[in-house]
Amino acid sequence: MAVKHEQENGLLLDDDGRTRRTGTLWSCIAHIITAVIGSGVLSLAWSVAQLGWIAGPIAMLCFAIVTYASVVLLSGCYRCPDPVTGTRNYSYMDAVRVNLGKTQTCLCGMFQYLYMYGIGIAYVITTSTCMSAIRRSNCYHEKGHAAPCEHKDIPNMLMFGAVQIVASQIPDFHSIKWLSVIAAIMSFAYSFTGFGLGFAEVIGNGMIKGSIAGVPASTRTKKLWLAFQALGDIAYSYPYALVLLEIQDTLKSPPPENKTMKKASMIAMILTTFFYLCCGCFGYAAFGNNTPGNLLTGFGFYEPYWLIDFANACVVLHLVGGYQLYSQPVFEFVERWFSEKFPSPLAMLCFASITLVSTFLLCDCYRSPHPEFGPARNRSYLEAVHTTLGKSKAFLGGLFVQVGLYGTSIAYVVASDTSMRAIQKSNCYHKQGREAACEYEGTLYILLFGAVQLVLSQLPDFHNIQWLSILAAIMSFAYSIIGFALCFAQVIGNGYVKGTIAGVTAYSAADKLWKVSQAIGDIAFAFPYSLIVMEIQDTLKSPPSENKTMKKATAIGIVITTFLYLGCGGFGYAAFGDKTPGNLLTGFGFSNETYWLVNFANACIVVHLVGAYQVFCQPLFANIEKWIAENHPDSRFVNKNVICKIPRLPDFQLNLLRLCLRTIYVISTTTIAMGFPYFNQVIGLFGGFSFWPLSVYFPVEMYFKQRNIEAWTTKWILLRSFSIICFLVTAFALIGSVEGLIREKIK
Repeated sequence: MAVKHEQENGLLLDDDGRTRRTGTLWSCIAHIITAVIGSGVLSLAWSVAQLGWIAGPIAMLCFAIVTYASVVLLSGCYRCPDPVTGTRNYSYMDAVRVNLGKTQTCLCGMFQYLYMYGIGIAYVITTSTCMSAIRRSNCYHEKGHAAPCEHKDIPNMLMFGAVQIVASQIPDFHSIKWLSVIAAIMSFAYSFTGFGLGFAEVIGNGMIKGSIAGVPASTRTKKLWLAFQALGDIAYSYPYALVLLEIQDTLKSPPPENKTMKKASMIAMILTTFFYLCCGCFGYAAFGNNTPGNLLTGFGFYEPYWLIDFANACVVLHLVGGYQLYSQPVFEFVERWFSEKFPSPLAMLCFASITLVSTFLLCDCYRSPHPEFGPARNRSYLEAVHTTLGKSKAFLGGLFVQVGLYGTSIAYVVASDTSMRAIQKSNCYHKQGREAACEYEGTLYILLFGAVQLVLSQLPDFHNIQWLSILAAIMSFAYSIIGFALCFAQVIGNGYVKGTIAGVTAYSAADKLWKVSQAIGDIAFAFPYSLIVMEIQDTLKSPPSENKTMKKATAIGIVITTFLYLGCGGFGYAAFGDKTPGNLLTGFGFSNETYWLVNFANACIVVHLVGAYQVFCQPLFANIEKWIAENHPDSRFVNKNVICKIPRLPDFQLNLLRLCLRTIYVISTTTIAMGFPYFNQVIGLFGGFSFWPLSVYFPVEMYFKQRNIEAWTTKWILLRSFSIICFLVTAFALIGSVEGLIREKIK
């Protein structure tokens, strides 16, 4: 069939408007082998042992034939009503819905997704078993066969889960071709190893073990149950139909997808059934009635330990890909359901929840050693880290805090430049028409913002900028509400909600992955609150105790800001779809009707950033000035204040150290902003860099130390897992933002 291809924004599209599929016969075979040759291959020797020499191999052949027959039927359901030219069904569930109706779809969905979820659990358990086997084998090899070499499974499971969290960020089924190829190679590797070891064991025994009836049981009833369990294990080894249509949806055409799918299935099923028969039969022939549930464990943990370790490592690598193969359809279903029921992005809610949890942990670190009655106050983030975790952790924390605060200042300079240029461009178009040349350099506005900050930075400390914070908060509400309202009006004007489940279309899977990672960094940057929790808490009166007031204020503040974030983010994407701009307000253009409102919102942003810059740089000023004062207590330059008298204003004390240090700071942030004026990339970079260590790692570690949480307790495992997951996500965001910044600079 000749499929119609269109081109949009440089992208080749298929007949359904989606990015052109590039899957081939060989990529399809790789997907199938990854799906079919799972860890279940290692249990087939046990299954043959229960069924015996005749029933065991025949059962495997029967399940292979049944699977292939169902594949032939299903592949014809990818397009409806015609299997070659009809409308595409992207998943098993879509095919059931189109052909059998809503009731059958609900029933099918329950079975399919529950089974896929179960496969995921089984893969985690199998991975843990193999990783424990590797550690035990190496332990016996190094310490002797009598050594106590038992290992807990939980760390292995957490490690595998952490890897899957990263792999799960791969956008969709079309982007895991490379993972399936690796997994398919690994499945061949450990199958060959199991087959080879079984064959060598038979040669070493000098006889073929086993019998026609299989392993004897104490009663007929028990034998029957074992036979049923063996059939279940064989059935588990052929779960391929679950993801057949998802695999078929990756294929390019012509030739027709169903023909390619049938050919790939035939080749893959022959290969996998051959390996199943070899591993199952030679495993039973090698061990007879002592055939283990996992074939590799039957060879012990001794010699050849390195070969068994290699096979177990191949199983683990295969399961990394296999887990994704069965998880991606579940992800797609859940994400689509969420996007239909809850249009606001889930990532924002996740980061809001993380920030709330970490802030609650931090609030209890303001006083030491008791969170309410401790006599010692920690007036800054670094003081809390130093008091609770010691000098070395305080040094590391200081590095992240200072870089995080400094980076936030740079990002605010860049953001202010973007808004001020938007105002000037809007006024230019309004006066001279849309055809006028209204592009402006940002240097002037960056310098103007820096000049304002030079003056405000001479305010002595955090306690003196309360009025500025109130003004900035009012401005943030103003522009957020305007942005939300304009987006809402745009959606109403469009008459429909734009956007898709997968987000903006990219030129390639790699490009999409970079954009997703940068977006996560941008969201992380929107929740930088943990940096200044202690400084804010130090302004509170007591009673009531500061940590209680702070927790209440934090909950209220994060709920309000998250609501505004969701409103602006969700309705912004709904309004503009694939053309959503980096700065939301620039998407409304410069029309005569709304230009004044957009200008007002941009002006509010600038005023807010003036205050926000000070909120984030004052703690950094305090840290540096305190360090200098402690190391140079007798310096007049450090300690001398000059009284400045300004007409009609109160006398102002000007400190020479403060004047020089803060001037250099403002000049440096302004200079760097002029060199890298890339709004989204800069905020993504600093969001990815600072979010995990400051919002998650140090709060969790301080909580452990202050509350004396012992290792491997339930609370310890939950918080440690929470920290590891957040690390992987923010590392992903950091890498993507660095790539985006470099790409913009080169461009």
